[in-house]
Amino acid sequence: MWKGVYPWDVRVEKICKALVKQGHQVHLLARCDYNQYPREYIDDYEVIRVGSNHKRFISTPISNNPMWRNAIKMAIEEIKPDLIIPREVMLAEVCSEFAHRKGIPVVMDMAENYPEVMRGWKQYQSKMYLRLLVHYLRYPDFVERRSVGMMDGIITVCSEQRDRLNKRFGFPYEKMQIVHNTPELSWFEGARRGSSNPPTVFAYHGFINYERNLSNLIKGFVRACKSVDNIKLVIAGKGEEYNELLNQAKSSTASEHIHFKGEYDQSDMKHLVGEMDIGILPYRINAHINNTISNKLFDYLAVGKPVIVSQSPPMIRIMEETKSGIVVDCTSEKSIAEGIISVMNMNLDAMSRNGLKAAQEKYNWEVDSQVMVGFLNRFL
Repeated sequence: MWKGVYPWDVRVEKICKALVKQGHQVHLLARCDYNQYPREYIDDYEVIRVGSNHKRFISTPISNNPMWRNAIKMAIEEIKPDLIIPREVMLAEVCSEFAHRKGIPVVMDMAENYPEVMRGWKQYQSKMYLRLLVHYLRYPDFVERRSVGMMDGIITVCSEQRDRLNKRFGFPYEKMQIVHNTPELSWFEGARRGSSNPPTVFAYHGFINYERNLSNLIKGFVRACKSVDNIKLVIAGKGEEYNELLNQAKSSTASEHIHFKGEYDQSDMKHLVGEMDIGILPYRINAHINNTISNKLFDYLAVGKPVIVSQSPPMIRIMEETKSGIVVDCTSEKSIAEGIISVMNMNLDAMSRNGLKAAQEKYNWEVDSQVMVGFLNRFL
């Protein structure tokens, strides 16, 4: 069960393909976009779309939306599933309501602290009624609490999120499983591995919003350019802060060193990651970032790219374990600049080898998908 348009969501795709590979019959309910078929098969699993031939706002993915309630009820009656997996909390409650009437277990894939994710989006800050609902009445927190309490099992992407759910809601550890948001190593076959020495291309790939702290990254990079020649910063992706950051870069003293790639497809990642030397994840420290791990971190490790990360507990833990990069105080543009300058003289070959080893032995989707399937089999 996916609240968004499909394709595409990388984790939804990986889960569906992994289950099909194990011989399971998979059906995916997703939100319909313009010019999409109501039903079609993609990679041997069926996509059933909700909201076909209706205006987008009518298919808002919340549990009390009659359109979603009817679609989920009809899908359960038609498919007679053995297990339902809602991706995140927005539709988990209605899934559980209808599934448990039929004795069907429900396991939520809960990759993020979703209420905190919503509070970080501009759309929930700019409109008064949404700000009231999300920030003051904290409706997403109510939805999360009810949804967690109705689950038979929960999948998280890191131990920090698992610990939060146990501490906040008392959800039992034995009903949870960590499945990292890791890549398939085959995605990066043929990509240039490791870093040039000294490194010249520093990069960030992914969603562009306030939480990613890219404004501070640009300031720190501009500062580093005063001390280091021949380096450039590549930012790939789109999001609500894209235009602001583009203008910030253009007006800086290092504008010719900062390059925006814009929106990209997953098929572009091999080239984008291959051409970089150092990956930077300068995320702000908050209740969302402290309870998840960006899939981009694992993408960089898979190609042996040393990384600079902010001081979020999950990323600190991964750095201490893998020795594949450095942790920097990304609240300070001065510290970011110092991190960029200092990494120029570090043993990047060792970081690269460490990252590749961690990716090949542990942080890849072949390992994580086997863990996930083993966990889900407990409910079948």
